[in-house]
Amino acid sequence: MYDTTTTIASVDPTATEYVVEDASPVDVGWTCLVTNGVPAFTAPPYAYPTLTPMQFYLAFSPAERIQLKRLATTGIPASELTAAIPQDAEIAELWATYELAVTTQSSINPNLKSLQEGLAYLAEPTAPTPAVIASTRIPQILAGIAQ
Repeated sequence: MYDTTTTIASVDPTATEYVVEDASPVDVGWTCLVTNGVPAFTAPPYAYPTLTPMQFYLAFSPAERIQLKRLATTGIPASELTAAIPQDAEIAELWATYELAVTTQSSINPNLKSLQEGLAYLAEPTAPTPAVIASTRIPQILAGIAQ
């Protein structure tokens, strides 16, 4: 039998720990107000809904997906006009997060700082890696808006 609960806790050692049902939407950044011993959780105003791996995948355009996969795996070979661009470790890590969500049939949480930083890196990577997305695309991808 698998554990079907999620523990929500604070780094503050004096804070109270609560256990909520696994299907609960409580996540990073939420606040908790306890009234008569009953916790009530509130989402932050900026929270994006969790995404299925397919929603996350389709939030990238076909051209963005092709470039993202190439930079995550093999890099981009040299051409007559440009030098070869090697695989990018940060892009590979972001792509691995997506692939792990697919493999484990897990949702993707666009509110995680690591995912947001990964998308920001796609918009402004370290040379010689070219940008995969425009920075204006980040909120669209986080919201799972299909392209």
